[in-house]
Amino acid sequence: MIQRVQSIYLLLAIIACVVCLCLPVGELRGTELSVPALLFNGCVVAAQGAEISVSPITIMPLFVTLVLSATIALFTLFLYKKRPLQMRMCIYAIILIVIWYVALAFIAMLKLPEGTFYHPSFTIVLPFLAACLFWLARHNIRKDERLVRSADRIRD
Repeated sequence: MIQRVQSIYLLLAIIACVVCLCLPVGELRGTELSVPALLFNGCVVAAQGAEISVSPITIMPLFVTLVLSATIALFTLFLYKKRPLQMRMCIYAIILIVIWYVALAFIAMLKLPEGTFYHPSFTIVLPFLAACLFWLARHNIRKDERLVRSADRIRD
């Protein structure tokens, strides 16, 4: 299972998603905020530890989509005997990461309080890295599937 290169890609994608979940994805600054606040995937925390007035429901899609994509990657890692399903799960994870970026853009542009500006951090690159790793894993899974089908054709 882990000796296949796509398993390594899936494991690295899981790690990228979990690291992005744990680190802030940006900083909020503005005229209403007396101190800068950090935007995490699940909450907004002021620099001194107090939460500010951004609805958790507004930020929850970020958390949910990254957790789902990491869960799909973990689930896909153990489906090594069902390659077509593995390929579909990789596509679903990529779609979830695209949804994460759309939700982040929506939150940064429309759902922040008036006069608050979003400054992204380096961690917003990690979901893109995970999506690239999912794509590489899917490519290698497809190569394995073709190899197995060609071996079946030779046996017939």
